[in-house]
Formats: sequence, structure tokens, C-alpha cells
Amino acid sequence: MNGPNVDQIIRHIPYSDIAEPADMDGLIMYLSSNEASRYVTGSCFTIDGGISWGGKSW
Repeated sequence: MNGPNVDQIIRHIPYSDIAEPADMDGLIMYLSSNEASRYVTGSCFTIDGGISWGGKSW
């Protein structure tokens, strides 16, 4: 991700990084596994680098 506001955005993400598609790999593997996710229904998974924790304010 490029642009003049990228550094400002990154400062507000607790893990201090913009997500890449590969960051979703673990969840995809989990959900595609019958053994691991067999009883998971109606769940929402948040992959946001911790920004929803409310860690760093804007």
C-alpha cells in the first residue's frame, strides 16, 4: 500500500503493519479443515492487526 497517508494509518494499527493477502492464510486453513473447524457455525473472524482492540486512537 502506497500513498501519503500510509504512515499515519500504520501508526494506529497495534501490529504496525498493513495486512497482505497472505495474512489470511491461517484462517483459511483453519476454516477449510474438517478437524479444526468442525463445530464452528455463524462466527465472524476479525483480521485487522488489532485495530478493533481500540488500542491506538485516531
